Amino acid sequence: MHATAQLLIDVVLQMLEERPVDQITVDQVLAVSKVSRSSLYHHFEDYPDLVEHAIAARVATLNLSAAEAVRWLLDTTAEPDEFRAQVIALTRLNHAQDRAPFRMTRTVAFAMTDRNERFRATLARHQQAVTDVYVELISAGQERGWVDTTLDPASVAVMLQAITLGRVVDDVSERPVDPEAWIRTAETAVARMLFPRT
Repeated sequence: MHATAQLLIDVVLQMLEERPVDQITVDQVLAVSKVSRSSLYHHFEDYPDLVEHAIAARVATLNLSAAEAVRWLLDTTAEPDEFRAQVIALTRLNHAQDRAPFRMTRTVAFAMTDRNERFRATLARHQQAVTDVYVELISAGQERGWVDTTLDPASVAVMLQAITLGRVVDDVSERPVDPEAWIRTAETAVARMLFPRT
């Protein structure tokens, strides 16, 4: 990506940390970035296109950080039982209550694709990159015999992401389930899905 386009995306991402997207204007982005309006329109179809690229990048970055944690586990773990325990610990972190804003960010981004083909295509590229990393990691685990080899890596990659995203249902519930019960259920589901039965 061109440096100016990346700068504009980075400014929007920085602003998203401070306020909701509907409170960020094109004039604010241009003032902070010191980029001209014509440059913005050279790199993006319009201002919403810039915002969509920033949101897609934010979602992908958040997702890739979890995937990179799994990569680190594969690179540093020597025993299958230790790997399993660490993946379960990572599942616990991803489903914790303090991760609710991250889950909501993903949910909002997916909802924004409804009737917005341009954003659907932008988010799809980012989402596919995340899924591809998970597929690579699941395949590497299968090659070691640490992950169930009867499972399709792409399906598992999507399912793992869906389980975490599904936590949003409880994040907005009137009577949320006990957080520890949810986490134990998620840990059990991931363990049963990923690891060969012994």
